[in-house]
Amino acid sequence: MTEQKSSVSRRQFMKLSTGALAVGAAAASGWGLMEWIVSDEPADSWHKSVCRYCGNGCGVMIGMKDGKVTRIRGDLEAHNKGVICIKGIKLAELTNLEGRLTTPKIKKNGV
Repeated sequence: MTEQKSSVSRRQFMKLSTGALAVGAAAASGWGLMEWIVSDEPADSWHKSVCRYCGNGCGVMIGMKDGKVTRIRGDLEAHNKGVICIKGIKLAELTNLEGRLTTPKIKKNGV
């Protein structure tokens, strides 16, 4: 049997390994940051819905308490498997924005 030599040196391997480790650490810290941002408000009931921010239509669970949205989390049964982006996480805050329209604007006499 002949012995094959690797085309990657030990130094290159160590650099690649360190880079992969750094990328993994950055991803893990980003996920930790998103978990920290999520509200811990309790919810009395949970309702299935869909995030409307982009075309993916990720499944979300809406936590309600006293008729108000208190929490948003990913739906484990949807195609996104419970993972939602930062925009989806912040959906609950949209319902509390000052100046948000709560009734439709209907033109009367052309105005």
